[in-house]
Amino acid sequence: MLFQNSAGSVLPAILMHASHQNSVRFLGRVFEGSDAVQHQWIGLILWLALAVAIVAIYGTSSFRRSEATAVTG
Repeated sequence: MLFQNSAGSVLPAILMHASHQNSVRFLGRVFEGSDAVQHQWIGLILWLALAVAIVAIYGTSSFRRSEATAVTG
C-alpha cells in the first residue's frame, strides 16, 4: 500500500520497515520476561490499530492496483 500510494516510491516502505525493526530491536532489549510478552502484544495492537485507521480513512480502494489501459494498434 505504501508503494502504490506514493507514486511508486519505495522510501515510505523503507522508512516504515526500518522504524518497525529498530523499535523491536532496541526496545525489545529493555523488557524481560512477561514484560517482553506484553511489549509484543502492545506492538501488535498498535500496528493493527494503524491498519484499521488507514482502512477507515481511505477505504479499501487504495489497496488495488489500477487497471492498465490496453493499447490498440
